[in-house]
Amino acid sequence: MADPTVLEVYRREVTPELYTRIRELYKTHSIAEDARDLPGLISTLTPDCVYELAQTGHRWEGHEGATRFYTELLTAFPDIHFDLTDIVIGPQGVCEEANVSATHAAPWLGVAPTGDRLEWQVVIWFPWDEERGLFRGEKVYVSGLDVPDVHPGFNQGAVVGDVGPSRRVSRAQSPGRAPRFQPGRRRRTFRTTATRLKPGCVPGFNQGAVVGDVGPSGRLQPG
Repeated sequence: MADPTVLEVYRREVTPELYTRIRELYKTHSIAEDARDLPGLISTLTPDCVYELAQTGHRWEGHEGATRFYTELLTAFPDIHFDLTDIVIGPQGVCEEANVSATHAAPWLGVAPTGDRLEWQVVIWFPWDEERGLFRGEKVYVSGLDVPDVHPGFNQGAVVGDVGPSRRVSRAQSPGRAPRFQPGRRRRTFRTTATRLKPGCVPGFNQGAVVGDVGPSGRLQPG
């Protein structure tokens, strides 16, 4: 039997007004992220929001945690770029799929910077809080980047090589081997074929896309 909370979310009704409200909040969130506007970005989140890397157990809680998540991410990958490949908006929230590219310029999750140009894919879930009209954070699924697990009982940013919830041991645990992200490795968890964007082409937004919808990061912009 399904969780009653899930059934409640499943049964939410959608109206044009609600759809527009959620879509506009997502656009506000994306514009703030593009502009590195942390206060603007945090304003789209509930005070008890949670950011989570679903496959590894990393969690950042509340506005302070979300600020730390973005500060660490944008410091580690200052030129991070999202090419949006799919999106769904509804009364439950927003789900987006994107190809990501970035230069690893500073430590992230205990992994030292290499200066390598990396490419990976993400699916991100933004759950909608219907009472407060904000997102309750982000749940991120990653493919193509070996993100270290968090050992149960350890804090966020546990050292690479810990055994995490998946019970697997990171390859970086080998003695004398420094942990690092490997560029160019794609584990196609979410797509059977890799999506390669061409200039002027934004998958998922070709038909009837409004000029101004898609910004430099590939996410939605006002329009």
